[in-house]
Amino acid sequence: AGEVLLGVEVELAGVRPVRAPLRQAMVQRVFETWTHADDIRAATGRPPEPPRAEHVRMIAEFGLALLPRAVKGPRRHVSATVVLTGPGGGTWTVPLSPSSDRVAALVSADAVGFCRLMAGRRPPDGFPYAAEGDGALARDLIHAAATLGCDG
Repeated sequence: AGEVLLGVEVELAGVRPVRAPLRQAMVQRVFETWTHADDIRAATGRPPEPPRAEHVRMIAEFGLALLPRAVKGPRRHVSATVVLTGPGGGTWTVPLSPSSDRVAALVSADAVGFCRLMAGRRPPDGFPYAAEGDGALARDLIHAAATLGCDG
């Protein structure tokens, strides 16, 4: 029964109406809780704390699944490979359309930093990442990732 419930479609929090399984909404809550706990730490003069590696990975997967819908401009028939390093990191292929037939860019960054970017806590301009291939696509992905937080 639990697996069935976790698969029920619900509306995610945020400025864009997106429906996803309850399992993803729960990951979004983990993401928001960590983000706002860091906001409180910053406001009280304490250093940020990264989430556990398994939570970083879940948060990254959650955001990367939303990334194709967030990319502005014409739909590209390509994919990008995103490599996130450090605890919770990994390698993901992000198709930018259903007919994505080739990888046009490889983007790599620190996993926790990328999650903070997705939360809107790091500005996309000046965000440290490396790119190979289509540099404009890599830049578009970084800018799109910065729009994925619930704060709008």
